[in-house]
Amino acid sequence: MYRRGFTIVELLIVIVIIAILAVLSVVAYNGITARSQASAVASDLRATIKGFMLYKEAVGMNTWTIESDASWNGLITGNPTIPSIIAYNASFREFVPKTPQTTGLGTASAWLYDNELDTYVNCAVNSNGTNIILQNVTNLTVAQLLDAAIDDGDLNCGNMHLSGTSLIYNLSKTP
Repeated sequence: MYRRGFTIVELLIVIVIIAILAVLSVVAYNGITARSQASAVASDLRATIKGFMLYKEAVGMNTWTIESDASWNGLITGNPTIPSIIAYNASFREFVPKTPQTTGLGTASAWLYDNELDTYVNCAVNSNGTNIILQNVTNLTVAQLLDAAIDDGDLNCGNMHLSGTSLIYNLSKTP
């Protein structure tokens, strides 16, 4: 007997196979997106860290001076954003011409400069010093990938660590 078309079982098997392939491709795409976002932020952050270190050397600081954060931009008390420092401080702008990205890290807005010796938990001990801070980090996958690219891959310890929802890079401990 000659039959035309497919049976319902054959169609269901094909639909299930297509659904499995679709799920695998979506998962792979999300991983690729997170890695590319972390890579872009890491590249900018490395350049910013290097700029801070070169600036420190150029102005003759052996260590980060304990001074008001407002001295960086003259306008804001507290922790100024890196964009405000770049806009205000022409000599610093030579070393850090652009703001590091925050793409993919959630609701975070701008990196902050903190030189008030605030204390943050790092590896279950308190640490302080001069930091670059990104607040309101909600995407821990990208944060983990960023930490792996910049530091040791452990969000709880190291030069880069997570304290609450703040991603902190400690400039004071950078060689």
